[in-house]
Amino acid sequence: MKKRKKVENFTEDDGDSREERVFRMWINALGLGDLHIQNLFEGAHDGLTFLKVLDKIEPGIVKWEKIELKPTNKFKKLANCNYIIVLLKQLKLSVVNVSGNDVVERNKKLVLGITWQLMRHHSLKVLSSLSLNGKQVTEKEILEWCNNSVTKVAGKLMVISGFNDEEISKGLYFLHLLSTIEKDVVDWKLVTKGKSDDEKLSNARYAISIARKIGAQIFLLPEDIVHVNFKMCLTFSASIMASVLEKQNHN
Repeated sequence: MKKRKKVENFTEDDGDSREERVFRMWINALGLGDLHIQNLFEGAHDGLTFLKVLDKIEPGIVKWEKIELKPTNKFKKLANCNYIIVLLKQLKLSVVNVSGNDVVERNKKLVLGITWQLMRHHSLKVLSSLSLNGKQVTEKEILEWCNNSVTKVAGKLMVISGFNDEEISKGLYFLHLLSTIEKDVVDWKLVTKGKSDDEKLSNARYAISIARKIGAQIFLLPEDIVHVNFKMCLTFSASIMASVLEKQNHN
């Protein structure tokens, strides 16, 4: 199998803006009562949003008697955000060089980093609950599952080295993956070769629409596929895998 160049994680401002939008979509889709944030950084700075997310994905982890439910000043907000760091450590998530004050001060890079870890943790936990052996699913296992599925219909030339493989940008990998799930779900007449940016974007949009059609929870934008955003391509693959496992468990 030929080696492909890996694409570095997208870090420009427009990439950050897309991530903020996607992470906000994920939080709003969790069903956290009447919580609906319009801006991730503003919505998270008092700690309550992240605490509600943590309580949703790990029920019982938040001791609400320790929380300032109406944090009217920076001191109370900081107390909430410091507690978030404690809980992240408890879940063994990476909080190196991250403090509660970073959330209060709306540090974009670190707030995005915290949200990504929570989203990844949640995706892996959902997959683990659906897997037949009940063990925690790893990123490596998601990649192996995707590659094994794609190989059945497209051969080993379509196999990717990781979720930052530049081959993903064409959109064809995800379309082949989706074609293994449901017969005739992909109308190949609508698929391009993915050579130009417009062709790549067209394929990416089509892949996302098909994933929604089969019932997968989708929290990424077509541009995330075209620019090979590692985080979003990983969670997209995890969502597809979760949808398949859930259907298998119901059969």
